[in-house]
Amino acid sequence: MTDSLPPLLSKQLPDSISMTETQINQCARHLELVLETNKQFNLTSITEPREAVIKHIIDSLLPSPLYADAKSILDLGTGAGYPGIPLAILYPEMKVHLVDSTQKKARFLQEVVNDLELTNVVVHDKRGETVLKSLPTHEIDILTARAVGSIEKLLNVLKPVRKRFVKMLLFKGQRAEQELESSAMELKNLKLTGEVCFRYELPDEMGSHCVVELISTT
Repeated sequence: MTDSLPPLLSKQLPDSISMTETQINQCARHLELVLETNKQFNLTSITEPREAVIKHIIDSLLPSPLYADAKSILDLGTGAGYPGIPLAILYPEMKVHLVDSTQKKARFLQEVVNDLELTNVVVHDKRGETVLKSLPTHEIDILTARAVGSIEKLLNVLKPVRKRFVKMLLFKGQRAEQELESSAMELKNLKLTGEVCFRYELPDEMGSHCVVELISTT
């Protein structure tokens, strides 16, 4: 493992998030694999270690209290495994479904899961709506997604499997309110309400982010 990554993560980890040394090393190892594999095919445009620690790992973990009571989550379009893998490491009792229809990315994710021995993680190499159809109706407590497009676009994709989920947590930037306004009709039609439920600042002024909660009204 690159020696600099665990201390970088330890330094940036807020006091509100408690992780063991083993968990910190697992998160650092995941990022190391991301950066190594990124030389072969694109997983991330962020390759400077400190920036990657903050914009990938810390960004995934800061909203983690929102997931504390979930027994299972599904990470849509997880890409390099964020936020799903850090959340799976932080909450080893929670089952995490990583979903990415790109075969190369799914194979990479399975390699990470094997390397880190994450027994609570399942990788799916299919589209999110296909995976949701294949799972029991009440299998997933929370659908989550990070950097997968607008709320309106995501709702249109998930419309056929609306009955398969009750709650979504979406990682968003400064346009969250505008996206909610633009998707007001889709939210109403799908019997969902949406609001920004969590705001946070990344360290070193690397961005103001938030989490949008979409929850069933019925």
